[in-house]
Amino acid sequence: MTDTPSPHTVALPAALDQSATSDLLAELAQHRGETVTLNAAEVDHVSANFAQMLLSARKTWIDEDAAIHIETPSDAFRTSIALLGLEHDLLGDRQ
Repeated sequence: MTDTPSPHTVALPAALDQSATSDLLAELAQHRGETVTLNAAEVDHVSANFAQMLLSARKTWIDEDAAIHIETPSDAFRTSIALLGLEHDLLGDRQ
């Protein structure tokens, strides 16, 4: 019986700006094809660039039969994603 590896978890910073976008891209590149969980509990700002990158990364992971999950999204994260019209894509029931 093989053990299923635990998903890699990343705690997102409060400000999801250009710096956070670059940092998360580097982190995701190390775990491509693996399940990744993003903890968004402390987020208080989401830039449009970050949201676009996250949407693209999720679609790439889905295409590769992997997943990026967002757990415990803060109210600010939910509101920002909803204002960008990405709530279903990033917080929906899909992978």
